[in-house]
Amino acid sequence: MNGGNQRRDRRQFQPPPWEQEAFQRFERERSEQEKEAELDRALADIRQDDVFVPALTEDPEARTGEVSDGPTDQVGEIKGPPPAQLEELMAGLRQQEPRVVEEHHKIANIVTAFLGVIGLGFIIWAGVLLGRAGSNAGALQMIASLLVMVWGFMMIAFAVVLWRKYNL
Repeated sequence: MNGGNQRRDRRQFQPPPWEQEAFQRFERERSEQEKEAELDRALADIRQDDVFVPALTEDPEARTGEVSDGPTDQVGEIKGPPPAQLEELMAGLRQQEPRVVEEHHKIANIVTAFLGVIGLGFIIWAGVLLGRAGSNAGALQMIASLLVMVWGFMMIAFAVVLWRKYNL
């Protein structure tokens, strides 16, 4: 050995040629993430500078409990439109909502009834298959009848969901 104070020259890591593209992609992604993190930090600094911090002075409105109708910069008060304007906006939104057409209501009820009847039929059929299988039946017969029963319960559950959507 030459001595304890001497260091070996470390070469920069070079990926194998077949992984070169993956390492380049990794470097690009890492640099993009670093740029995004730097941008987020800068935006957070800007946002903190823009936050309004009121002075701790006595406010006559705060002592009496009066609240104004319009938006304010007071800490603890809710900013927003006045109640009359809010009701007007909500009425406009109600008018824009799609209405359930009576034809869709009838079709949904027909499909609900169909799914319920078919689901109940599947459950009864599965019960008959389980009864016929008996104790000497193989696993395939048992699994098949249980799957038919599960399909029946799923159809009934979908019928219930569809009925609740269009009738409640």
